[in-house]
Amino acid sequence: MSLVLVLLAQSVQLTADEGFWPFNRPPVTIVSRKYGFSITPEWLQRVQLSSPDMRGSSGFVSPRGLVISCYHGTSVLDGLRESADIRKTGFYAKTLEEELKCPGLELLVLERIDDVTAEVLKAAPANGSYSELIKARGEKIAELEKAASAASGLKCRIISFYSDNVFGLYRYRPYTDIRLVFCPEESVATFGGNNPDPDNSDFISPRLDICIFRVWNNGKPLETPYYFKWSPTGPKENELVFLTGTPGETSRFLTCAQLEFLRDVRYPFEIAFWQKKLEAVQALRKLQPGPPKSISDIRTYLDAYRMMLARLENATLMKITAAEESALRQWAKTDHELDEEVGRAWDETRDVQALYASFYRAYTLVADGRGFDTAYFPLARAIVRKAYGEAPSEPRALKLSEPVDDLIEIQTLASSLELLRQACADLVEVHWLLDGRSGQDLAKELITGTRLKDPAFIQKLVEGGRTAVSASNDPMVKLALLIEPAAKGMKAKLDDEVRSVEARNSERILKAWLKFKGEALGPPDANGSLRLSFGKVSGLKEKDRIFPYRRSFQSLYDQASRYGNKPPYELPIRFIEKKSAIDKRIGLDFLTTADAVGGNSGSSCINAKGELVGILFGRNLQGVPSEYFYDDKNTRTILVHSGGIIEALRKVYDAGPLVDELLGRK
Repeated sequence: MSLVLVLLAQSVQLTADEGFWPFNRPPVTIVSRKYGFSITPEWLQRVQLSSPDMRGSSGFVSPRGLVISCYHGTSVLDGLRESADIRKTGFYAKTLEEELKCPGLELLVLERIDDVTAEVLKAAPANGSYSELIKARGEKIAELEKAASAASGLKCRIISFYSDNVFGLYRYRPYTDIRLVFCPEESVATFGGNNPDPDNSDFISPRLDICIFRVWNNGKPLETPYYFKWSPTGPKENELVFLTGTPGETSRFLTCAQLEFLRDVRYPFEIAFWQKKLEAVQALRKLQPGPPKSISDIRTYLDAYRMMLARLENATLMKITAAEESALRQWAKTDHELDEEVGRAWDETRDVQALYASFYRAYTLVADGRGFDTAYFPLARAIVRKAYGEAPSEPRALKLSEPVDDLIEIQTLASSLELLRQACADLVEVHWLLDGRSGQDLAKELITGTRLKDPAFIQKLVEGGRTAVSASNDPMVKLALLIEPAAKGMKAKLDDEVRSVEARNSERILKAWLKFKGEALGPPDANGSLRLSFGKVSGLKEKDRIFPYRRSFQSLYDQASRYGNKPPYELPIRFIEKKSAIDKRIGLDFLTTADAVGGNSGSSCINAKGELVGILFGRNLQGVPSEYFYDDKNTRTILVHSGGIIEALRKVYDAGPLVDELLGRK
């Protein structure tokens, strides 16, 4: 066997547990072979119907419509009039009448998946251009979605997999009457913030990161025959568990050239950007002390990007990827028709990486807006684009997401403006902005002069439309207007000359992969649709350090005590008052090797019986590169422990009726 094929075989073995499996393509063989558990159609259906999408991952946990998710992954508190108080004091509805309606929240239950690949692919015109192909497919997809929705009364949408080589028609039953039943205080739901756990620096601190809702239908709690029964004891070490939820996006089929672009261009830029930002904020804090949150948040990004770069610089991983790619290219040459279609795909993809590298910094700073690093700029841009006919991605884009410290905004904006000056010296707009003055002076002028901290002013601009926006003297709005033509030009260049080429060739390469490996290829990249992943409950051994598979309430109290019970290690007063009542040996969180990525927060973790044992809220630092590589040796997913949730509800929040419902006692 050649070295290429040896490495290829090794890579398949290394990723045996990898991936996010669609429910119409479950990991039956792999799970049976490794864990001796049979995934039956009945088990799979029960799990699918128990795993609704509620702006993210969630799970039914009672026959009367109770749904659990994580605190940090839900934005529903933003729509509640009582949100400010709830964040401080928590909330528990002792009766059905006290449950709070969550305006604008929708929950979707996936009832059925149909393979419509043949119908969609047949829509492509023979010998048509790539743009014609995309247009024809889009029209066919819209036609199929409309027909399916009309026939079923469900919300139907078609989701593509393997770079538009496979298409599934997903049929969802929607519910819009969602009510808040319980959420803890924000201080314990986000305990420790983004700071590393002082005992285990690769992990965030333990926390009670959950929210519980109830779905209502026709004026009464929804009857939900499919739900996860609650495990009051939680998982055991080395036990098989599954995650069911809606992971965001992964990119695990990138070519070597694309990975090299990330290694050589993107992540070095990100590290430089966040390092400069960190230095700017640290300089301010030396002169004027303030909350440490901004510095810890910046360090979190910096650590994440450094971990990404370190994984991409791993020579063994890159050799395995190169070997797999080489094996596929050699095999494709044996099929004349496939070689005609795919042969140039890798070379074309490599060429556009070089093109993208030539304007990546300018694009990121101008089109992505990173050269104007203040919370006010994306708000100003959203207002401008809405005025000129481009709807924001969501209503929250038209307001500040959280309180803003103008002194920090000045520092971060000044830092990014200097990067903009260096990277975009040939851009005329940059000369208009910065010739003859420093980034610091311009930043101060923009931040002190803008009125975008005033909701009434924002509303007036939005309601006034193009006339009000174009006539505005607000310096941040004027900046967004000035930059918009250049930003749109760069976006068009990226889409037309890079992304379209990548998409066309990715589709060809994935077609070859599917022919080459067939079922052995594994699951498609995550894309926000419902998926299943699996692994075992396991701690982590790293050099001379051992991280146990779970942390208890004692760890929570120890950290609060160590930092004087001050933010971000501040426990709510009720946790202090009820300390003696809690059995501090009970687990509060635990670790698993199950694959997870951004967007998985709130995912239900279940055992082989289908019982809920945890709610996902994070990953360790080594798990950050999971977007590109899966590594069950060093990556761990972190989940709130089902036993710990019951202990907190019963002993801290006196939520006996809720506990009874979760445990099936009423």
